[in-house]
Amino acid sequence: MQRFLLVSTVFFIVLAWPVHAEDNLPYTMHTSFDQIVERAEACYPALTRISDPGTNGSQAYTGFFFYQALQFDVTGRYALGMKVNFEGREVESGDRAEIGYVDLKKGYEWTKIGESTAWNWQQGCRLQWRPRSDEIIWNDRSDDGKHYVSRVHNFRTGAKRSLPRPIYELSPDGTSALTHDFERYDIFFHGDKNLDKIQDKEFAPAKTGVWKMKLDTGKAELLVSLERMAAIIYPKGAPKTGFLYFFREGWNPSGTRFIAFVKAEGLNEAYSIASDVERFVLVI
Repeated sequence: MQRFLLVSTVFFIVLAWPVHAEDNLPYTMHTSFDQIVERAEACYPALTRISDPGTNGSQAYTGFFFYQALQFDVTGRYALGMKVNFEGREVESGDRAEIGYVDLKKGYEWTKIGESTAWNWQQGCRLQWRPRSDEIIWNDRSDDGKHYVSRVHNFRTGAKRSLPRPIYELSPDGTSALTHDFERYDIFFHGDKNLDKIQDKEFAPAKTGVWKMKLDTGKAELLVSLERMAAIIYPKGAPKTGFLYFFREGWNPSGTRFIAFVKAEGLNEAYSIASDVERFVLVI
C-alpha cells in the first residue's frame, strides 16, 4: 500500500480535440491548460440561473455541491438542490438546509421535500437520486440529534422513510449504499459534543469501518474494519497517537468492487484501498 501526502489538488479536464474542429459553437474549446489560463478571445456559453436568489434581506444560496451523485432524474427535467440562507462562515450544528428540486420545464419552480442538519460546504448532505427508482435520498441527523441517518423521499408518491445510517455513494443498481461511521470523524461539525462518537478513543476499532447498507431495509454489513486496515498499513504495530478513519468510498461501474480512502488523523498520512466486494479481499 502506498502512502501519499495530504495535499490539495485541483484537476482540470480539457477537451482534447482541436479548436477549429467546430466553427459555429457558442463557446471556445481549448487544447491545453495554458490556453485556459490565457483565455485569449474566449467565448463562454450563456448561463441561466434556475434558483431563487431570495431578497436583499433574506438571501438564498442553492447548490448541489459534489460529484459522484445523480442530480437529474432520468428524464432530465428535475434537478435536485440544497438551499441555505447564509454564506461566508463555517456550518454549525443548528444550521438547517432546505432540500428540494427545480422543475426545469415549469418556470424553474422549486419544490421543498425535506430538510437536513447534516451537511457541509464541500459535500452538502450527499443528496442524490436513487438509481432505478423514484426515490431521492440525503443525509440528516437522527431525531434525537445523537447520530447520522439518511432520509428517503418518493418523488411519485411523496412517501417518506428513514434509514439507520447515512449514505456516501449508492450502487449503480440502486440496491445498496457504501458508507462509513461519519461520527467517527465528524465531517460536518467538528467537536460537536451532542454526537455519540464511534469508538473515538481507539486507534482502529474492530466494530467500525466501511459498511454496505441495503436501501430497501436499512440492514448493513461491515465490509472491512479499521482494525483490519491498521494491520495492513502498520504491520509492525499501530502508532501510539492519532486514529484511523474512513472518509470516502466509491463503486466501480458494475458494483462488484469499491475504492475507499483512509486517513490517519494526527499523523498527516492518507491511504487508498480497493476491495473485491464479493470476496472481501483487499487489493493493495
